[in-house]
Order: sequence, then structure tokens, then C-alpha cells
Amino acid sequence: MKILNKIVNVLKSKWLKDTGKTAILIAIIIAIFFGINAVVQSINPTDIDFTPTGLYRLTDETKEKIASLPKEDKITIYMFDYEENGDYEDFIQFIKQYSKINENISVELVSTTARPDLVSKYNVESGYGTIVITEGEKSKLLKYYDLSTYDYNTNETIDITEQRITNGIIGVSSVGKTTPIYVLTGHDEVDITQYMTSFKSSLELENYEIKTLDLLTAQNVPEDCEGLIITSPGKDFTDLEAKAIKAYIEKRRKYSLV
Repeated sequence: MKILNKIVNVLKSKWLKDTGKTAILIAIIIAIFFGINAVVQSINPTDIDFTPTGLYRLTDETKEKIASLPKEDKITIYMFDYEENGDYEDFIQFIKQYSKINENISVELVSTTARPDLVSKYNVESGYGTIVITEGEKSKLLKYYDLSTYDYNTNETIDITEQRITNGIIGVSSVGKTTPIYVLTGHDEVDITQYMTSFKSSLELENYEIKTLDLLTAQNVPEDCEGLIITSPGKDFTDLEAKAIKAYIEKRRKYSLV
């Protein structure tokens, strides 16, 4: 306000009675204005995150991963029923940062009512703020509740949006690989596809592929197994099965010691 008052006082002064000086002063003010505007535009303030925790700023690790994706990958992030300039504006701008890091990633805000073709293709439910990440025929669907987790020790909700979105992008890319995890069957175990759907979905969102394993048929745990899930078996293991499980554990233990 003090600076503005000084400028007003200068404009009121007798010095401005000279038309030539007035034109020079106006030219200087205009030049300063355009200079400041150019600096602001080069900084691009929409990319600056002023939150104390950096909630809306991508980490350097994510930037490196996203920037290094193959150029042939054309990835689209569909944000269903998210409105620009609405309550989710900060969240939308956060997702759009991915497209600024890698020009081969595009972000599209779409309406479930306007794009029934996409709704049908990706099995999207309206009203749930669904995000679908696609590349060719590969896709990853994320619902709003997939973007956070709850810490029962601290009773806090933890935002994991960056982790989910980044993993989703890499998962659908040409370099994305799914890690196989096997679920043991044949002993009346709890069916994770029916009773542990959230657990199964969480694993899949981390790019794990869930497979079933019947040791009586396979006789050994597959070489590509990165994890073996045994969910409350109702029957005892046979000696062959117990031996196969112990062999797998011992093998993984050796790997962990390397």
C-alpha cells in the first residue's frame, strides 16, 4: 500500500505536467509490469506447492520414474466425474503434474453420462470419482477409497495417491511387470476373492498378480513365486505339501540373506 501511495503521489505531482516526462513514466511502469508478468509466467505458480507437507508435490523419485518411461507409451489418465474449478481442483492439478513431467501422458476429465462407451469399457460406476489409467489395451482402475489407507496405530488416514497413480502408470506401461503371488488352495482355505476383496485389490494395485496353487498337483512352489499366501486352512497339509512349503521358505530365507 505504501508503494502504491507513493506512485499516486508522483502522478499528482507537478512533474507530470510535462507531457514528455509523463509518457516516459508510463512507459517505465508498463515495462515493469510486463517484466514482472514474464517472470511469474516462467515460474508457473500453479506448479508450486505451498502446503507445509508438500501434499500436492510429486517426489523426485516419482518424477524420475515417470520421465524415464518409453516414448512409445501413450498413457491416458481418465478422471471420471471430477469437475474443473470445483472442490477437487487441487487434486486435479496434482494429477496433471504427471502430464507435465512426461508429454506422452495425458489427463482427461470425463463425465460418466457423456462417455457411456468408456464407462462400459472400463466398468466404471458413476458418482465414485473413479480414475482409469490406460495404455493400449492395458488399464488400471482406481476408486477414491484406493487413494488412502488407515493407520490403526495412530488412528490417522494416510494419503497414498502418488503411490497408487505412479504404480498404475508404470503397471500399464510397456516396462510394467506384474509380480506373481500364489494363494494356496485345497484345504478349505478362506477364499480371498470372496472374503478378502480389499486385501486382494490392494495387492493388485501394487502390480501383484494373484494366482492359485494346489501343491498336490504342482508338488512344488513355482520358481516365480514372490509370496505364498495361506489363509486359515481347514485341513492338514500332507507330508509332500509341508515339505514343499518348507523348501520354499528356506529358499526365500537364503535370498534374503544375500
